[in-house]
Amino acid sequence: MHSNNILWKHPAWQIFWGLAIVFVLTAMVPMSAANSAEPVAKQGRVSVANPGAQLWRDVRGATTGISQVRGPEAGVLINSGGQDWRMLRNDRVKSYGGWTLFLLLVAIVVYHGLHGPIRLKNGRSGQMVDRWSVSVRTIHWYTAILFIIMAITGLSFMYGRTLLLPLMGPDGFGAWARFCVGAHNYLGPAFALGVIATMIAGIRINLPAKGDMEWLIKGGGFFSSEHVPAGKLNAGEKLFTYWVLFIVGGVVCVTGLILDFPNYGQTRETMQFMSLIHGISTVIWAFFVIAHIYLSTACVEGTFDAMWEGRVDVNWARQHHDLWYQEVADTATTAREQPATDFKQQPT
Repeated sequence: MHSNNILWKHPAWQIFWGLAIVFVLTAMVPMSAANSAEPVAKQGRVSVANPGAQLWRDVRGATTGISQVRGPEAGVLINSGGQDWRMLRNDRVKSYGGWTLFLLLVAIVVYHGLHGPIRLKNGRSGQMVDRWSVSVRTIHWYTAILFIIMAITGLSFMYGRTLLLPLMGPDGFGAWARFCVGAHNYLGPAFALGVIATMIAGIRINLPAKGDMEWLIKGGGFFSSEHVPAGKLNAGEKLFTYWVLFIVGGVVCVTGLILDFPNYGQTRETMQFMSLIHGISTVIWAFFVIAHIYLSTACVEGTFDAMWEGRVDVNWARQHHDLWYQEVADTATTAREQPATDFKQQPT
């Protein structure tokens, strides 16, 4: 017994047992860590929610919030549909519309270069017949002048940054843009009145008549030397001038007034849609008006006289509107006599 106590107290044994205890404790540490990690592994990865994620989901989804501003969609922070509208306007309407008008001008130049103006075959006779009264011409020029102003200012909105900004510089283009906005917005309602007056004044003589289909099928003789009979207005004037004015011009005016007065409860989506329709219909209308201006001035000799003086040469009437001339032939006068200045309806 005494020898055992001496053995236990021997320094060598103390070192041995001390190392043994340290070894056992060291081996137990990783086992304990593995056991404690097992529930965490079973639970999977712990995710920490982004406190702003739901907010931005609502923003992108145009969720309505609370705002002190009053008006339609005032509680919507960001309208993502505006980007779609911008891309459609700039990448589709602006691009296709520009190319459409450019190709029309090219076609006019090519046609005029190949065919030249359509001259009066027998020249001017010096005998005139009344065609349009002062009232009709007043409505026409009132609407035409406003159309030119509206077209220039409106096209400046669409193509100004591309075409005018490099030429005029930021300051010059800024001043021009401010003028265009004011002129376009304030003259728009006045222009709409001119369109309505033109529609009312011309509806009776622009209804379909016998021979209109034949005129359309033969292209009015513009691409051949064949004469196609026509009344006071041929089918092309009725269809591509008046009825395009009635339908497309009506769309332009209605959408323009909606854009001009945004304080009647229109939503952003409504305004964006009206803007696209307004731009598309304006390009279509400008297409036909440019063709109308060319045909009435540089293309067909003597046509401009009708709307400027109210009278046309007898040979012009015989060549282009022979059926109508047969009705008014007995009213012909010499060119030196006073043109028609009364406001009465002229013979049809």
